[in-house]
Amino acid sequence: MSSDARARVGAPAPLGLRDRDVLLAFVLGLAIAICWRNHAAVSFSDFSADVFKARSGIGAAELLAIAVLATLAFRFGDDGLLTASDLSTIAVTSLAFAFPLRLAASLPLVVVGMKLLFRRDPRASSFGQILLALAFYEWLGPAIFHLLSPWVLKVETIAVQAVLTPMGGFARDDLVISNGGDHSIMIEEGCSAFQNVSLASLIWISLLKLDTLTMRTADLWICAAMAAATIALNTIRVALMAQSYPMYEFWHNGAGVPIVSIAMLSAMLVICLSGLRITATR
Repeated sequence: MSSDARARVGAPAPLGLRDRDVLLAFVLGLAIAICWRNHAAVSFSDFSADVFKARSGIGAAELLAIAVLATLAFRFGDDGLLTASDLSTIAVTSLAFAFPLRLAASLPLVVVGMKLLFRRDPRASSFGQILLALAFYEWLGPAIFHLLSPWVLKVETIAVQAVLTPMGGFARDDLVISNGGDHSIMIEEGCSAFQNVSLASLIWISLLKLDTLTMRTADLWICAAMAAATIALNTIRVALMAQSYPMYEFWHNGAGVPIVSIAMLSAMLVICLSGLRITATR
């Protein structure tokens, strides 16, 4: 432990603020920033249009992550676990929360997340892990996926074709699946399971940190199982959409959309909660 860290342990923060208070204020600023609507100019480039899509509000997974972050902050109690460097970094990067731009929250998420990730105290390192998972779900993941999408979408198209092969009559042409008649679909970025995989990762790390602050190899297998389930369900959904135009409308625009969403979320929760219960008994 550095001399700076030793001086911080058990000592009150400047102005009488405890580390817990600073982190709770950070979480509040993060929640507000995520509610901002992005105003990125979609005409700037294809990358901007696909990655920096205008949206606002906090989804269920984001709300869960923010609630767990607040819970971790409360677990700090009166302990002084953050160094002066940590507090300075949080204070400076948190200024980005003041800008009415959802994307601005990516800076404090990544910087503070990396700063706390390697702390010895599991409360601080867990806080950093969730921040990075949230940053990946919100911004880094979509950016990386957009760059890799030509290869990822081709693999997903091949997977859909494999599901349809036993039925016969379906053909694949690059990213297009045809039923051999007058109906075909093209798998685009919005149809990919990648976003659901990053969603599964965020739910996994959030629930894991509610259960335990440590991470074991078995916990990584739980995350992999959640990702595999979401990919399988999305592949089946796309295969159903390829059957006919009415099936496409049902599973892409109709009642099939909430059905798939509920099925994916249920699968994630069942796998994660049952997996954590099993690993806890070993």
